[in-house]
Amino acid sequence: MSASLARTRVPENIRVHGAKGGVGATTVALSLAVRLGVTGRTVSLSGVNTEGIRALVSRRVDDQLRDLAPGVNLPDEWEPDVAVYDAGTTRYFGPLVGTVANVLVVRNDYASLRAATLDTDTSYDAGVLFVDPTRALSREEAGRILPLPTGAVDLDPVVARRQDAGLYLRSLLDSTATSTEWIDLLVGLLARRATDA
Repeated sequence: MSASLARTRVPENIRVHGAKGGVGATTVALSLAVRLGVTGRTVSLSGVNTEGIRALVSRRVDDQLRDLAPGVNLPDEWEPDVAVYDAGTTRYFGPLVGTVANVLVVRNDYASLRAATLDTDTSYDAGVLFVDPTRALSREEAGRILPLPTGAVDLDPVVARRQDAGLYLRSLLDSTATSTEWIDLLVGLLARRATDA
């Protein structure tokens, strides 16, 4: 982890939206929460897809989702430095206190990009484009369609298998196992939102 990431100011609330179901919003929310947690911040992680979060962190349905990673917990009575919301495809959340940033997650397929371009109700501060080499659209074509600062991530079949096996959290915590460059790029994009507020 770079020292500058630990000092980077980020919004108090980060909502991660999927353009459609199954694009990776839960993965992005968990990745952001863990990456911010290892910088020394306290982070609350919540969302509409608690089953997806449990699968990514290898927890059974009846397990408490506490102490997911250093500094990362479910919302409770404590005041976290940052609240990360896995919004899924939900577009409205009640009012939040503090700065709010919205992240849009898409894949390089027509259905995902069509849903993203039709969504005019939410203003997005940053995006994550998961690039699947088997899809019809290239990274460049998909990037031109999205009118927001976007970090592109190449999908790695090994990462997908880790997620399916529930090993993703452990690989995130082991920086040698999973690249965190895309998460750091996203944090940098979100820092602009925090400083503009």
